[in-house]
Amino acid sequence: MEKNSKVINDELMDKKNAGLKEKKVDYKKKKRHKKKLTQADIKKYSMNELDHVILKIKANEAKYTIILVFFILLIFFLLSYIIFSSVQERVSHNTLKNGSLYIGFKENKNGLGDIIDLVDASTYSSGDQVSDTYQVTITNDSSSKRKYQVLIVDDDEMIEMDNCKEIFLPRSFLRYNVNNGLDKAFDSDEDNRIIYGELDGKGSITYTIKVWVSDTYLDNPHYHGKIVVKQVNEEEQNVSNLED
Repeated sequence: MEKNSKVINDELMDKKNAGLKEKKVDYKKKKRHKKKLTQADIKKYSMNELDHVILKIKANEAKYTIILVFFILLIFFLLSYIIFSSVQERVSHNTLKNGSLYIGFKENKNGLGDIIDLVDASTYSSGDQVSDTYQVTITNDSSSKRKYQVLIVDDDEMIEMDNCKEIFLPRSFLRYNVNNGLDKAFDSDEDNRIIYGELDGKGSITYTIKVWVSDTYLDNPHYHGKIVVKQVNEEEQNVSNLED
């Protein structure tokens, strides 16, 4: 009986060892025959991933479109608000600053009060016949004296926009007067100063300016300009004294 049991145990151990050997052999075969990833497999995997992403985007296309349109509209409204606000502030508070000087223009039919448009206008022999006037108030915000000059300059932006360089009126045909004073002309196209003055600390002054076209100009006039006020620094004062 004991002999039979021993034989049976030996047989079971042999079968167990044989099974373990077979598993080791199968594992080695599998390991030996395991397929290595090639470049083609990697490309195929990448394309599958890309296709998956594209399908995902298409599935949510409507949602992404709505979000994109919302952001575009939001940006548009924000920009419109900023532009509208800046224009409203310029129109409602028509005041500029140069150095210590505050410059305020009274609005007229041309808009902000500093814009001069003489396009196909009638020519005049005297400023008394001009219907449009330009009024500017200059205020010295500092406690010290400040010198300033008022200029009439060509409006380059408007000239470019209107594409009128070929028919632009020479400055020598412009006439002006200040506070209903003497009618004056510009000596040349480079000459653009019409007023030079000085303000006490916290002082203020208002000018009424008329600009028109000389009756010696026979064609239809076409001129775009603007009134500019500048504070004069020490170097410019010395230059002005030499010129005067």
